[in-house]
Amino acid sequence: MTMAPSPQPSSLTTSLFFDMYLKYLFTAGLLVIMICGGGCRWATPTTTSTSNVQAQWQIDSLNRRFASILQTSEGVAVVEGWPDNPTTSILKIAESFEDSDHHSRNRYTLLSSEDDGVVIHYVCSFDHRSFGQDRVEEDSGIIKLKWKRTPEPPPPPHS
Repeated sequence: MTMAPSPQPSSLTTSLFFDMYLKYLFTAGLLVIMICGGGCRWATPTTTSTSNVQAQWQIDSLNRRFASILQTSEGVAVVEGWPDNPTTSILKIAESFEDSDHHSRNRYTLLSSEDDGVVIHYVCSFDHRSFGQDRVEEDSGIIKLKWKRTPEPPPPPHS
């Protein structure tokens, strides 16, 4: 039994497909221009500002993040990534550090070091524009983290 060769697309089929593809791209481009008003500028979002609403969440988050928070002669030492990949950073009074992703941003500034811990000013914001809402929520406040030391690693198991 002889098999017929598989049909190859004709130049007419290829040309029709290409024409449809170009019309699709042209239509999509027109829609983008119509929706964006020719400029695709983000509208200025409505910003809602609060004070100390996220304070406890910030305290809990930083306490999970930092395995140790210690006073040293150089400043405040914080240890992150414990126990797998510990890194130590030294923060001085008025120094800031950030934690951010595509939608949120947290900025922390070390205000003072006291007998029982460290005082930090925070500003956190969450941008809802990626979710179709033209608003940004911002909260700021002052929190205190108690000094804490990294726990000693457990002894190795006996063989």
